[in-house]
Amino acid sequence: VVVQVTREAYHAKGVRVTTKVGMPGRNVVLLPFDESVGVSRKIFSARERKRLRMIARAILPENMGCIIRTAAAGLPEDDVRRDFETLLTEWREIEEEIRNAKSPQVVHEEAGIAHSVIRDLFKDDVAQVVVDDRKMYRDIKAYVERTAPHLHGKVELFADTRPIFDVFGIEKEVNATNQRRVNLKSGGSIVMDHTEAMVVVDVNSGRASSERSQEANAVKTNFEAAREVAKQMRLRDIGGMIVVDFIDMQQEENRRKLLAEMKNATARDRAKTVVYPISQLGLMQITRQRIRQSMAERSSEDCPLCFGTGKVQSPATTVTAIDRLLRNYRARTWKLVTTIEAHPYVVHYMQRNRRKTFWKWLRGYFLWVRYKEDDNLEAAEFRCLTGSGKDITKQFL
Repeated sequence: VVVQVTREAYHAKGVRVTTKVGMPGRNVVLLPFDESVGVSRKIFSARERKRLRMIARAILPENMGCIIRTAAAGLPEDDVRRDFETLLTEWREIEEEIRNAKSPQVVHEEAGIAHSVIRDLFKDDVAQVVVDDRKMYRDIKAYVERTAPHLHGKVELFADTRPIFDVFGIEKEVNATNQRRVNLKSGGSIVMDHTEAMVVVDVNSGRASSERSQEANAVKTNFEAAREVAKQMRLRDIGGMIVVDFIDMQQEENRRKLLAEMKNATARDRAKTVVYPISQLGLMQITRQRIRQSMAERSSEDCPLCFGTGKVQSPATTVTAIDRLLRNYRARTWKLVTTIEAHPYVVHYMQRNRRKTFWKWLRGYFLWVRYKEDDNLEAAEFRCLTGSGKDITKQFL
């Protein structure tokens, strides 16, 4: 059985695979195991749809099908044929791999993100593609020469010694995708939080203009926030369910306009996105096709101290647990000295609050308590050691 991965593993869910194998090209998607010929819904002309179907049927081998992409609209037959020939050659190589494979085995992998970006996004309206890696530059030039020769001259090698992202101002945008808060030009902001079930977006108003009513300020901020949310979903590669808490608007007409604005802002998104009307609580639900992990999930991991919750046990709570241990220790032994090992966060708290810790234990329990920092301990953890260094924590907790 030959299958294709359609979605990467996500949390506890494994990869999603399908037997409906599809090989995407610039203008068509080849379907080796499907005889149907489909045309993108975004090609509206009946005459153009018929023309493209006729070209496809004339080229396709028996028992193969395809989906003609939006980019094929209006292209000369030679350009469409060239794309088919490239994909058919690639498929024959894969068939050879399949015949010689010992399952389970990977028989084909996409060339990489640069290849998919050039294939899907490098169109006539792109002014320039700048590459800072010589090998990648040669590979891209060769691919464009085969599939879209008229765009060949737009691919350039970056010659500057400075980092390419710095020169084009991209580094700042990349860094911004790691921030919870995104500021809006109106003075408001959106705050994005990832949970296990969904991404929650809160829209905050900025300083209200005295020249406009509260409703007008809410409309202006909400419309700007809608455009920014759509942009951030694409930049951060957010998939699944997104819930946006917009600023309350009293007029139903403004709610309808906001829904239309969000639909318009997500219309250019290549991932399938569905926008639902604003609920009675002022919440807008959006679903966006998840193909891979979001940028935040790929570039970060759970904090080892808070395990991704964003919160750790307060040092005061940990000190309360230490106090209970020392009280039990005093009740069962008359030794006068002990050492408490704890995270520096907790030790610093005890040093700042000696009246509640050191002096309390010395005067109340007749115990001289030493402190020792240990970075390997979590904020809620500590150890109690005897003078000889023996760990007696479990014995007295």
